Amino acid sequence: MRIKVVKKSLGKTRPLSEIPYYLQSEVNTLHDLIAALVEIEVAAFLQKPETVALTQPELAGMLETGKVWFGDHENEGEVVLSDAIDTALQAVEDGLVKIFFNDAEIIGLDSKISLAEDDRLVLLKLTFLTGRY
Repeated sequence: MRIKVVKKSLGKTRPLSEIPYYLQSEVNTLHDLIAALVEIEVAAFLQKPETVALTQPELAGMLETGKVWFGDHENEGEVVLSDAIDTALQAVEDGLVKIFFNDAEIIGLDSKISLAEDDRLVLLKLTFLTGRY
């Protein structure tokens, strides 16, 4: 089943885009959905090539924004799927991520979800300001 996911961090000016995710397992709760999405992300992370070459269109687009990025991973350590899932679930429990499913906020990992083809999921990462007054 395919769902469309929008990832957004508050304070970032990148345009929103829907990314298709193809779920292989059955999803009944928010907990199941997060676990499935993390599993897809970890698999993609592990399959990325070690060297990255930018194409001319990619470079031109980055030069327009003023930031050239080569896709380097900040954390090069071993990725453990169960730890990644636990971290994502903890972020949701702690309120660091808000989740909207077809324009309605989902609260609680045990919330029931009924997915249909091309449903839209928005993951909103909350950022907290630090500094002095």
